[in-house]
Amino acid sequence: MALYGGDASELNLYRSFEEERINLYGQQIDYYVLSRGANVDPVYNEPAPSWSFTQYSLVGAVTFQQMDNRDPSVRDEGFVVEFDGEAYFSYNEWADVIGAKTAKEGDVLFCMGQYFDVVNAASGGNFVDTVNVVGYKILLKKRAKFDPPRKFASEGGLLP
Repeated sequence: MALYGGDASELNLYRSFEEERINLYGQQIDYYVLSRGANVDPVYNEPAPSWSFTQYSLVGAVTFQQMDNRDPSVRDEGFVVEFDGEAYFSYNEWADVIGAKTAKEGDVLFCMGQYFDVVNAASGGNFVDTVNVVGYKILLKKRAKFDPPRKFASEGGLLP
């Protein structure tokens, strides 16, 4: 038995709790949604020469440690470092700002002066021990070699 009601009758209340928590402790994030249809040649199904993104500004919580899952390597091109991160958004904030679009791989997130690639995105964050989903959990990858800003420098892309 759940500590709190497991039914969906108070789902809006649960989601408002998560929204308040994220708004209190989160930061301002620029979220760039990749327009997949605009980035693929319709005839040959090949990548288009430029990237097409839609920018949204919302509040979320990002956590990363530059020393956890750190993957350094040295190549002829130079020193390369990658590390993982996580982002959390409340369901209400996401619905108010972005709407019905869901987070997906290929999107880019900008916060704290750094760009992150979205590598996995799903609904996540349940209220206490219920099955009620109150937000989104997004796994990120900070890349130093093939930096996400490259997507914005191409012709036709956004320049943040």
